[in-house]
Parts: sequence; structure tokens; C-alpha cells
Amino acid sequence: MKIFSFLTASSIILIISANSMDAGQKATCPNIDSAQSKSQVAKKVEATPGKQILFFMNPNGHPCQMQLSILDSMKDKLSGLATIKYVKTTEADDQETFYAYGVRGLPSLIILDKNGKEIKRFTPGIHNEKDILSALKNPDK
Repeated sequence: MKIFSFLTASSIILIISANSMDAGQKATCPNIDSAQSKSQVAKKVEATPGKQILFFMNPNGHPCQMQLSILDSMKDKLSGLATIKYVKTTEADDQETFYAYGVRGLPSLIILDKNGKEIKRFTPGIHNEKDILSALKNPDK
């Protein structure tokens, strides 16, 4: 009975908040052309001599903190192989990158080649050191 009451209350709150928007007001989401925005975002991503790992994260989320500790422990092994760019939900400037790459689940890792082309996208979740290093060395697998 408690679950039913909670679900009912939650539904009512959602309906009220949806109805409280002005009739002409719409929820905003940037209108982004994926190919165009990726190239614009790629220009913002620093050129690197090697591969780059885009780490999409929420700094306050436990799974993202776990993935961060794995990446931090790999810094010596990544030296000369790849650099890490942190894309955070808490940074307003990073929102465009989330939209451009279509990232909706966290933590997410995307590997780019030295030209900024996406060569590997991991499924959202925590990935171990072995899988990340393997993907950097053999992105086709």
C-alpha cells in the first residue's frame, strides 16, 4: 500500500509540474545537428599527439567516482598512449559535448584517434583497466 501511495503522489507531482508550464513554453533542448556539432566540439577538444579518452562523468556519482579511480590508477600506463579529457555534468561548457556525442548514460568512455575521430565507444558503466588498455591498443575489438 505504501508503494501505491508513493507512486500516486509522484504521478500527481509530475502532472502538476507539467501543467504549471505556460502554454507557449516548451522544454528546451539544443537543436544540434550531430555531424556538425561533433566537428565543432572536436575543434574545442585539444589536439593530441596520441589517442584521447573522453570521460563523461558526474563528479558526484559513485559509479563515476569508481571509474575515475580506475583511470587515475592507470595514468602511468596511459602516458604516451592516450590522454584523458574529463567531460562533467557539473560544467556548463561541457553540456554541448554531451549533446554532440549523444551521451545519456554515465559513466561513459569514448576513445578518439589523434585527429579527433571516434574509434571506440564503451557501453555506459564501469570498465576495468584491462578492457580500456585493450581498446586503446586494438580499438576494433
